[in-house]
Amino acid sequence: MEREYSMIDKIVMYSRDFQPSKEARLTVEPLAIDYVTHSPVSSTLLWMDGSEPVEGKVAYNNDSDIYTTIKHGKLKITFNPSTIINGNNFFPVTPEELVQSLDIVSEHLSGIGIGVNTDYAKIERIDLCRNIETDHHFSCYKPALDFISPKYLRGVDPTILGDYWLKKNRTRQYCFYDKLGELLSRKIDPLTLGVQSQNVMRGEIRFMNHKGTETALHLHTAGELRNREYYFHLADTYKSILTKDVFRIQDCEHTIGLFDSLTEELSAMHEDGICNAPIKLMAKYAIEDRGGTEWFVKLMLNAGYDRTHAWRKRKEMEDLIRTRTLREQSTIPFQILLDEMYNKFVA
Repeated sequence: MEREYSMIDKIVMYSRDFQPSKEARLTVEPLAIDYVTHSPVSSTLLWMDGSEPVEGKVAYNNDSDIYTTIKHGKLKITFNPSTIINGNNFFPVTPEELVQSLDIVSEHLSGIGIGVNTDYAKIERIDLCRNIETDHHFSCYKPALDFISPKYLRGVDPTILGDYWLKKNRTRQYCFYDKLGELLSRKIDPLTLGVQSQNVMRGEIRFMNHKGTETALHLHTAGELRNREYYFHLADTYKSILTKDVFRIQDCEHTIGLFDSLTEELSAMHEDGICNAPIKLMAKYAIEDRGGTEWFVKLMLNAGYDRTHAWRKRKEMEDLIRTRTLREQSTIPFQILLDEMYNKFVA
């Protein structure tokens, strides 16, 4: 059976061992000037040209899909292997194509007049991802995603913008979004790429700094990406993180089951024409008709619970009420939606 190709969506690498030529195609953004002293506000060294310092706010080249910046003596290169090879970031690259993209980046830097050995450049960021064809539109899955609780991002609230769901901290990000919608937002018709699917979701794991990348992936320099076995190691690590951290569904099955049963009960009440069915259901489970969660906190305090525990229970109740409201857009049980996502992403 052929091994599955990884999706590497973005790579950011950096080096302090580089040398631009005098003819390097770089735009240098000058330092801000103090209009009183007529001197630079600060002195920022970009690089040394022999014994002469080259100063400025930043130097950059963005003439292609390979973005190059120099700031504080640090050369940073940002690129997407799939975009370099395929002209888009929808399809994965093979191990050989990944090596080819690294060669193209190296040739590009040489072509614009920057001398650097990219094999020794350190990896600052790398995004691993996968596309899956889903049974429903992404909007059906967003409220279900609120039930996942990654240990690595414990206590982090998701960012939800349109068809985009994100949990993040300083070292890692978990992101799910409507990939076809994202293509269309960039004026790319999926049909022109040969994509016939109606619903495609992308799941990304983004490692946001060098230390986090080293710890999670044991990846230090760009040259290590030339190793074919390491390429497949990335695919295995992506699945492992999804299994052990992102989709820890077994830890929230009770909550999901309760929520789905409440939804079933509310649907039955609605079909029976019971007036104010949602309010009556919340009254049953959240004492909504006696003053809402504020009243519930007072009740717990009077009953002897400590304040921290009472407020934590209040937040859980408010989250359940908020998610219940979102759930009304779909009749599909959340457990089924999360199982589908897990099985397709990790298959």
